[in-house]
Amino acid sequence: MSKLISFFYFITSLLVLNIVFTTSSYAELSDSVENLKTCGSGKTYSEDSDSCGGPCAVNDSGAIIIASNGLPYDAETAGAYRDSCNMIPDLYRVTLYKGGLCTSDPYSALGTTIDYTTNCDLFFDNSSGKVITLTNQGDGTATASPSLVEDGVNLGIKTYTHAFMVMSNHLQIKHDQVYDFSATSTASAMRGGGDEITSGTTIKRTGYIRMMRNCLIAAGNSKDTSLIKKIKSFLNSEYEMLRGASVWALKQLLTSNEFKNLKKKHLKNEKSIEVKTEWRWII
Repeated sequence: MSKLISFFYFITSLLVLNIVFTTSSYAELSDSVENLKTCGSGKTYSEDSDSCGGPCAVNDSGAIIIASNGLPYDAETAGAYRDSCNMIPDLYRVTLYKGGLCTSDPYSALGTTIDYTTNCDLFFDNSSGKVITLTNQGDGTATASPSLVEDGVNLGIKTYTHAFMVMSNHLQIKHDQVYDFSATSTASAMRGGGDEITSGTTIKRTGYIRMMRNCLIAAGNSKDTSLIKKIKSFLNSEYEMLRGASVWALKQLLTSNEFKNLKKKHLKNEKSIEVKTEWRWII
């Protein structure tokens, strides 16, 4: 699919994207990351818990704080040492094609067709796509450049129950991250995806666990059975969060018998208690 359909609630702004990405950098350490971190399977805090799911702690300047052991920690739980951080990028760039508000669900009852015209009013329609850059303002909001619509939005006096946006499935992000090493004597540099060591400031590429989890949930909600093959590939992911999300998504798209057969194949080899629970709970 070249376009991904996403549903947004319109509250005070026309479009707000709240997407996080994961930096996989780590400081030079006195021990292995696996031994030092307290987030993850078999650790003090589950990877899926609130203690490991938010952004990392930062100082007043926005720099990620590196603790005395050389790892960042969760902003809400000081003892939750992590090997990655979920941060909101500085810039997003996305191509938008269509947007509207509907008085009823544009999906058919069986989820096999989509009708954007009968019960929907479009506020944006551009078959070529319009590239929008969103800049994070640091307070939960983003500014858009250029504006999605230039002359305002005219809608009927109706009760709209659904909103939709059709966009490209290619999302570009850019982020510049600074680290605070003042709390540790064991680290003064960061190591990224390769062997090169940088100091102070580094630009990170997307890290992907939680973003991909959101994509899997969206795929399950899409009712698009053409996505099943791709979703199945995450059943063997090294990340338990993605395995669990793929199980949930497949339950939404497969028939009961298809899901039961898949469960028989994968459950016996699953090591994670959380993913096992997902298999057993939803069938």
